Amino acid sequence: MATPTKYTYSVSGDFPNGKVVPSSLTLEIQADADITIALDYINVSGDDCDIWFKDTLPAGDETALNAVVAAHQGAPSPNPPTKDDGTPYVHIDSSQSDGSILTAATGREGTEMIVCSHNYCDKTTWYSTSTRVVEEVFDDSGDGVTFQLPSGSSTNKPFVDVTHGKVLWEEDLSDTYGIVVLVDDVEVTEDPMYGTAQDYTVNHTNGTITFHSSQSGSTVKVSYSYVGTSEWILEPPAGKIAVLEDAEIQFSADLSYDDCMRVAPWGYVEVFAPELWDGYDPPGPYPAGTRIELAPRVRRYLRHDQILDEARGAYPTIGSVGGTGGHSSDRYGYPLIYKTVTELHSAYGMQLRVSMENDTAFGGERATVTFYGIYKDET
Repeated sequence: MATPTKYTYSVSGDFPNGKVVPSSLTLEIQADADITIALDYINVSGDDCDIWFKDTLPAGDETALNAVVAAHQGAPSPNPPTKDDGTPYVHIDSSQSDGSILTAATGREGTEMIVCSHNYCDKTTWYSTSTRVVEEVFDDSGDGVTFQLPSGSSTNKPFVDVTHGKVLWEEDLSDTYGIVVLVDDVEVTEDPMYGTAQDYTVNHTNGTITFHSSQSGSTVKVSYSYVGTSEWILEPPAGKIAVLEDAEIQFSADLSYDDCMRVAPWGYVEVFAPELWDGYDPPGPYPAGTRIELAPRVRRYLRHDQILDEARGAYPTIGSVGGTGGHSSDRYGYPLIYKTVTELHSAYGMQLRVSMENDTAFGGERATVTFYGIYKDET
């Protein structure tokens, strides 16, 4: 089993010019044939440059990585995305709006991509900006069965739920956001959605663990992720470009549209706004690797009608479905003419963020957005 591994370097001590540009360093690592383990991501914080790989590097790979670091000049990435007329895209401010597409999709060779947002009606699905807590000791509520957050805990938001089919492909999220419970340092098992009961159930809204038998006197440790903001983040894997070809909205008939939906692309400052980068001459306020909002491409939908205005049709109504995994409210959906950004480049730190402007959950059962396309190699 692969073990994600971090390699930490000193920005001032290990890099020749005392600076790091993650977008450039990413491309340099990916181009080195002697590094055989896939790069995950790069994070720069203060003097620490953390380079994460999908697995532990063999000795030869680590030697090659050290050489890449020693040769890194801290210069911006070459060939950033351009507008349709070939000129570089530059972030200015939110008053600018030229309506152009950031990068045109080209060709169709790659891995199929289907990604669905969390449910904007259900905060327990808001995993993208959640915070992970590892092995917090929970308090016995007094009955030996229900355990709760310790007194004085700073956690006061719902826990992320990735075990009840609320999020598409939730199995891929469970290792990162799922709940792990230890009783006297032995892992126990949550009840499945269907089938035979196991050891405990979780109330994700209230943040409690309820056992089927008394655990009085035992030490119960819980690892969990608690909800942050409504922001859902779509970004390509390291070394890939996400080509967004199509999009659609799904929602329940009981939807209550109670906040402004916001769609915003982001990217590294040194690529999209070098005049704001602190390595520019004159220097700007932001270090390399800082993501900025690409303001001219932001879309705000104050009303549901504004989303409908971009629709190119509507799907047939899907009626209610009974059972534990069904839904009581009819479902609607429609495809969108989505052209805000058509490519997200990993090397340029690009993301697409979809959120509620005030982090207010919609009323009703369900509201999601799905993007279709392909992942293709950057090089």
